[in-house]
Amino acid sequence: GEIAAGLRHAQYKDDDSEYDATIGPVVSVEVHNQILSGVDAFALCRTSQQFGSQERGRGTFGVTEIQVGAEITRCVARNNLFIRGFIEAQEWTGVEDGDSQDIGLIGLGFAVGIAR
Repeated sequence: GEIAAGLRHAQYKDDDSEYDATIGPVVSVEVHNQILSGVDAFALCRTSQQFGSQERGRGTFGVTEIQVGAEITRCVARNNLFIRGFIEAQEWTGVEDGDSQDIGLIGLGFAVGIAR
């Protein structure tokens, strides 16, 4: 598994609210479990609290995302090449004038990369 922390930059815009540029702390947890040789199942949870300005002054909102999928890893030229397929769900909270309205998104994702 992996626990990580950092900063996230995010923007949000709709008919009623707009955050040009926000920044905030992000924390994530990722776990893997081998299901076949070179194939892992994984789950990732990441959350952040964004701070920035909008038309009505300063504001804040939260972003939480969860990914669940599979990853294939192969050694190529002394590096680990990985290919991921996953389903992802996101929830953006408090983006509409700081009230209790939430926005939910769900979709499929695909990633390719090299881990050193």
